[in-house]
Amino acid sequence: MLVSVQALRAVAAMAVVICHFMFLRNILTGHPSDPIPLYSLASGVDLFFVISGFIMVYASEDLFGAEGGWRTFLTRRISRIVPLYWLATACALVVMSQPQTWQSLVSSLLFIPYRSSVSGFFPTHAGGWTLNFEMFFYCVFSSALFLPRKIAVPIVCVLLIGLVILGKVLRPQFAPFSYWSDPIILEFVVGMMIALLYKQYDVRLPAAVRIGLVALGSVAVFLSAPGGTFPSGDRWIVWGIPAAAILAGVMLGKEVTFGRATAPVKLLGDASYALYLFHPLVAAIILLCWSESWRRHMDLVLLLGATASIALSISIFWIFERPVTGFAKRFSMRPASASRVS
Repeated sequence: MLVSVQALRAVAAMAVVICHFMFLRNILTGHPSDPIPLYSLASGVDLFFVISGFIMVYASEDLFGAEGGWRTFLTRRISRIVPLYWLATACALVVMSQPQTWQSLVSSLLFIPYRSSVSGFFPTHAGGWTLNFEMFFYCVFSSALFLPRKIAVPIVCVLLIGLVILGKVLRPQFAPFSYWSDPIILEFVVGMMIALLYKQYDVRLPAAVRIGLVALGSVAVFLSAPGGTFPSGDRWIVWGIPAAAILAGVMLGKEVTFGRATAPVKLLGDASYALYLFHPLVAAIILLCWSESWRRHMDLVLLLGATASIALSISIFWIFERPVTGFAKRFSMRPASASRVS
């Protein structure tokens, strides 16, 4: 994986962590309904979605038009996403103590969106709302892998755009259809198109243009804020387009080098998924253990909590995620045939 992409994944994860710990600060001060400082950092999720669209095209180069490519792709993604998510969900059941039914728990574990009178569209592990979009995107993407890349990617883009249009027109009550037709899925489309420019058409931009895209994208994020998460409304424009500008600025040119920092940057990128899933659990533990005697040192406690989240995510990556993912791939994946569809 490109180190630049890993760096962006680390940035996205850290942005979400900071936003959530700022929300925790509001809760601890007794003002949970107040505006969240640095709320725009929640756009790290949108950056994740754009990156995901890019990575799926970039990393699937050997699967387009390959016999069994869809099977290999889904095996890779399931082995990467599911074990750690199920572990985090099990921990959330213990730490967060949210009321659950068997239906909501099974739906959460299988990435099936459902409406709850308590939490709305949020699954057992609240962070799983993004994974419900991710897994749906993977299924749609895999269905086009029997085609060459230059045809498959536009077809997937058209399918997702068409789904959003249908959702707007029909306003479906069926929870999964209502959820998956949310305009936020267009962020995957933008990421895929950037990857197509990068891989298929070898587009490379001048350094000044790339710097300008990153700067404009960053400024746009901090000057704007969407009205909410569900329905996302214009979120894909307000945060998704700036995230795409940042990704394009980083990727459409000479690979960014990090020198001696390459190894830690790559490690943070590798652990970004664990960081996204487990930092809310660290925040929940702080909330459960909170003592009024800590109030004078609140900012220090929050800083230590964020630092502990990073250390925990790296440990989980090395101890659990990496070996389990490797085992799952070796156990269930057969390489796609080298034969191509003409």
